[in-house]
Amino acid sequence: MAALQYTYMVDRRVLAAIFLTMLPDELLAEIFVAVVVGSVLPARDFLRLRRVCSHFRRICNEAHVLRRLPLRKIRYGLRRRSYAQEIMERRFFDAGHKEALYYEGMVRLLKDPRHPAPGVALVKHAADLGNSCACYFIAILRYHFNPSDHQARALLQQICISPPPPRLGGRWENRAVLYFR
Repeated sequence: MAALQYTYMVDRRVLAAIFLTMLPDELLAEIFVAVVVGSVLPARDFLRLRRVCSHFRRICNEAHVLRRLPLRKIRYGLRRRSYAQEIMERRFFDAGHKEALYYEGMVRLLKDPRHPAPGVALVKHAADLGNSCACYFIAILRYHFNPSDHQARALLQQICISPPPPRLGGRWENRAVLYFR
């Protein structure tokens, strides 16, 4: 009886995988993003969804899907300095994810402070995409080198005047990005 029940469960899983692959790629991408964004452990669910089938693996490597995933939460779920984390961060960076661009720009700035142009360019690109930390960093840089810069001053004043940020995950969310652009 147990063997029959196990066979029935395997058949259900195979059928579910077949029906999933029949869905349009856009809908599968939406499902994939919704599962990972709404997850308590997004790194685990991201890796498990990649292992479902080759179709999901292809979808999760597409740039428009990677750009929408929460890199900060996924990085938190992985072991530090692991090979999987390096590969995943490289995929996010190659896809143009705004947090990955910001991290890589800051790493390049700190590694080679005598030649800051590549790092600043990456942080600027992340700020243009709407990363709040990158916007704040660029505004601080611009204000530091030119205190009469009106855009940087307006952004920093907006940050100082704004009410305390919501404590969603203890992270500051910039609502003054429009002043920077």
